[in-house]
Amino acid sequence: MKQPTNFSSGSDGEHRDHENTPKRLRTSFASLLRFFGSKPVPSIIEGPINDYMAWRRMEHQVKEITVRHDLHALSKFFGYAIGHNWAKRNPVQGIEIPSDADSVRMYILTQAEEMSYFQTATSEFTITIKGIIHNHGPFRDLHDVGRLILLQGNRPEEIYNLQRADVDLEKGKFCVRKGKSRAARRELQLPESREILARRLSMPASP
Repeated sequence: MKQPTNFSSGSDGEHRDHENTPKRLRTSFASLLRFFGSKPVPSIIEGPINDYMAWRRMEHQVKEITVRHDLHALSKFFGYAIGHNWAKRNPVQGIEIPSDADSVRMYILTQAEEMSYFQTATSEFTITIKGIIHNHGPFRDLHDVGRLILLQGNRPEEIYNLQRADVDLEKGKFCVRKGKSRAARRELQLPESREILARRLSMPASP
């Protein structure tokens, strides 16, 4: 790939808020340089880019999210190239970029971690910082939100956005009006969920 400037120039400074981004860009640029070599920038169009994607999948056995990152890096380069009149358009815009569905990272709490969380949330404790004693706990809100998430399978934002009008204790239901899930209604299957919601509904409304 004909390269009038450092292929990764302009990347590090723009992404210092995410420590892994510059490293990821450098990795993508290394593979791009290896594949395209000294080809002139204007010759890198949709066909060669599709060949590059196939090469990455077969040669390096990378996941689709990695190919996605590579294409974003290449698109970033073309934005830089257009600004310096090395190219007239960004061919990556004509490429179907792989989904990032496999990039979701999940950490499953162990039973010991779960017990520790709820024990801390319901406890009073002190912390001494520079000779000053600070009293903390209990954290009832953190306990209730955590229990409802575990019992009902909701996302945190779905619980945070619940309003009094969304909860029907008699029918054992509450309605999620803001959330990503298509199933907007949740059935309260366990007595503990009902007890938590009943207790919170009995509390004075926040101003």
